[in-house]
Amino acid sequence: STLSAPISYQINVACGDVCSLSSANVSSCSASCGATCDGQQVAGADTPISRRYNMGAGTTSFQFTYQTYSKEDRVKVWNGATNLLDSGCVGTGSPVTVTLNLTSSDKNIRVDVEPNCTGGLETSWYFTVACSNN
Repeated sequence: STLSAPISYQINVACGDVCSLSSANVSSCSASCGATCDGQQVAGADTPISRRYNMGAGTTSFQFTYQTYSKEDRVKVWNGATNLLDSGCVGTGSPVTVTLNLTSSDKNIRVDVEPNCTGGLETSWYFTVACSNN
């Protein structure tokens, strides 16, 4: 006789730009799509992060501030498939503020942080997305 059982294996993957996919998409990645931009600072250490924000219907540009201190981290900001910012692998030493322009009708942005991009541990970083309603 044959014994069969379902196999479930969970892996962590980068979600990519699932926000622009069909609303019928029920992946765990899309659960974080389009959180209303709240202007709060997001800070972290050695764990990579990907956050998504709905910038609002009237938004065409916004201010983005990031700080990676002395250990090198990489920060990227996406609007749809377009990369609005790639900090490169940097230790900024002080906060960096840039104005970014949305490049598509998609009002969702995604911020990815790759900590310790040159290796090692014990980094720290933060970013803030300045929302049009703040």
